[in-house]
Amino acid sequence: MVELPIVMNHVEVRAGDRKLLENVSLAVDKGSRVLLKGENGSGKSTFLKAITGLSLFAGEILIYGQSIIQNREAAVGHIGYVSDEVPLHEHLTGTDNLRVHALLHGIDDDDRIYSELERFGINPADDTKVQYYSTGMRQKLKIAMALFHQPSILILDEPLNGLDRKAQESVVDIIRRYDGTIMASSHWNETFIELFDRFLAIESGRLNEIV
Repeated sequence: MVELPIVMNHVEVRAGDRKLLENVSLAVDKGSRVLLKGENGSGKSTFLKAITGLSLFAGEILIYGQSIIQNREAAVGHIGYVSDEVPLHEHLTGTDNLRVHALLHGIDDDDRIYSELERFGINPADDTKVQYYSTGMRQKLKIAMALFHQPSILILDEPLNGLDRKAQESVVDIIRRYDGTIMASSHWNETFIELFDRFLAIESGRLNEIV
C-alpha cells in the first residue's frame, strides 16, 4: 500500500473556547501542490503548524503513514518548513546558519552547503551577519534550510510576505523548480497561484475545496 504524503483525520485545534480548526479531514496526493486561502486570523498558519506538529491538536495527522505525534522524528524528516516563526541565528552568517541546520540533520558537508547557498543566490564567503540581511535574503536562506535535507514535502506559510517584486520572483522560481509535494498559504498572487493545482479555503474553522 502506497502511503500518502499528508492525511488529516478529524483534526481540531482550539484557542480557549474558540475552535480554530473544526473536524478537518484531508488527503494530499504525492506531488500535489496545494494552496490554502483564508482571511488573516482564519487559521491558515495554525493549519500548517499542525501538519508539522508545532500546534497542539485533537485528531490524527499522518505523514507518509507516520503519526506526527507518535512518530514525530520520522514524520518531520519528510518535511521542510518555511515560516516567519522559524528562527534564524541572528549573530551568525548565512553559511553558519545553514551549517548548524545541516548538523541537526546529521550532515557535515561544506561543499554541499556552499553549493546550496550559491543555488539560492547567497555568497558562501559573505561574512554579513543574518541580522543585517534584507527580508528577501532571509526568506531565501530559510527556504535553503528547509530544502537542504531534501524533504519530500514543503510547507510554506506566506513565503512572499514582505518581499519586493524581484525577491518574490526569485522565491517563486525556487518553488517552481521543487519537485515534491507542496502545501502553502499565501495572499492571492497571480504568479504564485500558477504554481498550484489544488486550492483550499479555511472559513470559520472549516476546510473547503475551491473548484
